[in-house]
Amino acid sequence: MRIGMDYYPEWETEDMWEADASRMKEAGVAMVRIGEFAWSGMQPRYEGIRGHRCVNSPSFRKRTERIVTELAVRYGSNPSVIGWQTDNEFEMTLCNCASCDAGFREWVRRKYGTLETVNREWGLAVWSGEYSSWVELDRAYESILYGKTAEERIQLQPFGVEILEYK
Repeated sequence: MRIGMDYYPEWETEDMWEADASRMKEAGVAMVRIGEFAWSGMQPRYEGIRGHRCVNSPSFRKRTERIVTELAVRYGSNPSVIGWQTDNEFEMTLCNCASCDAGFREWVRRKYGTLETVNREWGLAVWSGEYSSWVELDRAYESILYGKTAEERIQLQPFGVEILEYK
């Protein structure tokens, strides 16, 4: 069994890094995940800080693709790098901008076809939460998320589906 851990060098002074690495080696740590808080060094904060960005923004997606591509080119063939993570907190990105609301409505319309189907499938008769117009349906949909698993909540987010299907 290989032991791995997260390490956040941003929380330490640089003079601690070597000693920390020695302690990890002594403890039998074989894999270390780093860089989680290093995004601002790779990408200026055009899109906001952790959890404060619109993942549907064309500029966000363009910059993200550029960073991921540069990481792949630079580290893709390095045997010491076994992978990298670009995000793990999809639920922190529940944006309610007009673009996301419109995209969400369109995704729901394609998936379910009618508001009657949406109301039935999502159980919106509970608490009188039924929608009578597509305009009422926006990303502020707390009633929709009630009782859903994390996987179901991600599936109800159009960007979540796109990310899960990204090739």
